[in-house]
Amino acid sequence: MPPSSFNLDQLIDVSGVTWVDVGLALGIVALGLVVARVTRRVILKRLPTVSTVPDHIALLLARTASYGIVFIAVVYALSLVGIDMGPVFILILLFLVIAFFSLKPLLENFAAGIILQTRSPFEIGDEILSGEWSGRLVDINARATVIVTPDGKHVRLPNTTVLSGTLVNLTREGARRSEVVVGVPYGSDLASARTVIEEAVSQVDGVLPDPPVHAGLLEFDDSAITFEIRFWHTPYELERFRVRDGVIEAVDVALKANGIVVPFPQQDVWLKPEPTKPERDL
Repeated sequence: MPPSSFNLDQLIDVSGVTWVDVGLALGIVALGLVVARVTRRVILKRLPTVSTVPDHIALLLARTASYGIVFIAVVYALSLVGIDMGPVFILILLFLVIAFFSLKPLLENFAAGIILQTRSPFEIGDEILSGEWSGRLVDINARATVIVTPDGKHVRLPNTTVLSGTLVNLTREGARRSEVVVGVPYGSDLASARTVIEEAVSQVDGVLPDPPVHAGLLEFDDSAITFEIRFWHTPYELERFRVRDGVIEAVDVALKANGIVVPFPQQDVWLKPEPTKPERDL
């Protein structure tokens, strides 16, 4: 049949459609929405308890299943009201081709989100570092990886940026090391100072016993010999801040109690007088 003879009746034939069919179609769509929601909840609740599937993978499966159920319900409902699904599928295919080129960045983020969720470089609740942003992971959706920074900022990172850039999981190993530098005066008993520092830091709340605290000599500074104190703690950023605060206070108190004063930067200036010039005879 020539294209000029095509009309809408070829696509939609409502001659045999009754109000019962319309009502049934609407009911199927409504039922599909309900089933999709229930299926999503069941997957999210049951799947993590019966297998080792991570929560974010369960979320991806739940979303995919719910979208699929709604799509099937809509297709079946359209067929009930006299719509020929053959041309509709062709239109959907054309739409997808156009959408692929016009929505390429969105589709790239969607694909990157699937890769991130299947590879599992992190889980919901982990603290991650991506580019200049770090924070607690709260969601991975079709477009973005969502984190909350330690200062309360809600940041949406494009999935493609997270996937292609450097990604650091700060919490996966369960512990994290921090360093504090402190100086002691020249002439101090370095072995005694090291013992005082390590014992003080080991008693700070939040410092892990294994690996043990280590105070290593770092360098000869302008006014002191410096130690770098290395200690381990739980990996979360707020906990790191709290433990560092306790470590610095404990080291200061312990050194003072043992007669070791933390020096402050200073310089000695030597003034050399100019030699007197002999007087000339007039």
